[in-house]
Amino acid sequence: MKCPKEDSVGAVCGEDNQSYESECEMLKRGVKLAYKGLCKKNCQSEVCGIESGTYASRCHANEVNAHVDYYGRCEYHFKSALMKDNERGSSFEDERCEMVYENGRCSSVKCEATVLPPGACCPICGEYREGMI
Repeated sequence: MKCPKEDSVGAVCGEDNQSYESECEMLKRGVKLAYKGLCKKNCQSEVCGIESGTYASRCHANEVNAHVDYYGRCEYHFKSALMKDNERGSSFEDERCEMVYENGRCSSVKCEATVLPPGACCPICGEYREGMI
């Protein structure tokens, strides 16, 4: 099978984490589409989405607009009872978050203000404003 020229524009990344010149070239090899564009190096490890399960990579999560909580498979059930750890000055949504935090699975955030989204273990850049939805 030969790919049409008009389909040859635009690289794609296959689920095998290989870049292809076009979606047609990728499909010829029996590979499914992961996301559009060249495969990125930071898209090679699984991530846990906030209340949305495990994704093959950060890029896979971004493709469906899912927010990434931490690196690795989602291992714990989601609860939402706020816990505070006064010794370390940290607060956790539940016990699973303490394990995620202690195992260093949150990516470091470099910003002035952080917020912990509902259902998340790891903080993101931003600030909470009363009355915002």
